[in-house]
Formats: sequence, C-alpha cells, structure tokens
Amino acid sequence: MQPYHRTDKPERHLFAVLDHVNNVNKHRTLPAVIVTAPRFASKIESPDMPGRTLHLDNFLDRPIEDGVEFLRMLWDPPLDKLDVTPDSELPLRVAFRDGLDHSDGWSYTNGDLVEWVESAVAVFRPAFPS
Repeated sequence: MQPYHRTDKPERHLFAVLDHVNNVNKHRTLPAVIVTAPRFASKIESPDMPGRTLHLDNFLDRPIEDGVEFLRMLWDPPLDKLDVTPDSELPLRVAFRDGLDHSDGWSYTNGDLVEWVESAVAVFRPAFPS
C-alpha cells in the first residue's frame, strides 16, 4: 500500500496525498476551503435563437467566489431577450488548496480519499475479528 511501490508518480498515490494533506493540517495551518462546481446545466430559451452561434466558456476549475465569473455565454449575433434558467440542483463540491501540483489536470476528490482509506482498512479486518 505504500506509495513508493507505485513506479509512476508515487506522490500521486492517495496514501501520499492523505499524508501530505494531514501534515499540512497538523504542522502549518488549516487549508483554505474552496467551493467548485463539477458541471453546470441550464435551460436556454429565446424565440430568436435559430441562426445564431453560441460561444460558451466555463471556469468550473476555478473556485466559486462572490463576483467572480464562472460561466460566460456569448451569442453571435447578440440576442436582446434571453431566458436562462440555471439548474436548481447545481452540484457543488468542497475542495482544499492542498499545495500539490495540479497543473496537468490531475485531481482527486474527498470521496476518493475516503474510498481508499476504507479499502486499506478492509485489508486488515481479518486480523482483528470482532
């Protein structure tokens, strides 16, 4: 289970991540919590949409903060009247600024860490009968 047994990027093994996050939490400060959305869905309606092109940009990889853009829709040519109804069940996730290198898109979730710990503990259950 040790990360050094992984030949490809052992620092990305979930045990190594858990150790790193635990050490940051114990020895430095609580990591800043950020809120992100893994996806965004909406219903867009306008009688003038046919023949127009939608340019859509999302910034879901960024933290959601007050006043910070996380979705941009540009219509070509522009629309005067547009009704946009966002998904009322926008899935938000809490993440931590963990100080790890995610520049190549690598990521993990809290669920991934919990699942790894559960499977690691399960390996030792036979040694401790209840």
